[in-house]
Amino acid sequence: IRAPSWVREVGGVRVGFIGAVTRSTPTIVVPSGVAGLTFGDEAEAINRAAAALQAQGVQALVALLHDGGNLGPGAADWNDPTCPGLRGPVVDLMRRLSPAVDVVFTAHTHQGYRCQIDGRPVVQAYSYGRGVSVDHGGRRPAKDDVDREATRSRNLPVLHEGTPAVLREAIAAAEPAPFGQALRQAQPDAAVQAMVAQAVAAAAPLANRPV
Repeated sequence: IRAPSWVREVGGVRVGFIGAVTRSTPTIVVPSGVAGLTFGDEAEAINRAAAALQAQGVQALVALLHDGGNLGPGAADWNDPTCPGLRGPVVDLMRRLSPAVDVVFTAHTHQGYRCQIDGRPVVQAYSYGRGVSVDHGGRRPAKDDVDREATRSRNLPVLHEGTPAVLREAIAAAEPAPFGQALRQAQPDAAVQAMVAQAVAAAAPLANRPV
């Protein structure tokens, strides 16, 4: 079992990442996979981890939450800042999170959204690797912390080797800086490709079996 949080240096700033899963996990996985485990309140768990990281002097905090929300009708796209009718567990969770948590990346509901709840970004980029949520944070050097007023979040499509160059450029040109430039410069990650290839090979006997 992994630790509930870890620290990485990003742009000279120590950033704490906190992971949490939905309390409904026992109802959606094979029981033997979670035997002996208990699943408590997500917000309380994230807040405990946030306090522990702050005690270590880590002030920039990111929560990675496998729970999410759903948009109501009328959303323009996955970057619609109005987030019409956002509902679901994430709304209550966001309001109970420690103010120290700067941004929340969510999952589970397979929707795309980029919202602000009480001045804090919460983002999700669909599912199955079709999109990626990016948070371009400003920095308060004196506090080694995130400047939320200067932070921009965005959902971006995942491009790959099969994406035509013309389409890649059209998508990149439509994105505001610095996100368009990030799409132009994105390259396949060999380590990730190796992991995918290994998973595909392991699943092949079942995936190819007639049913």
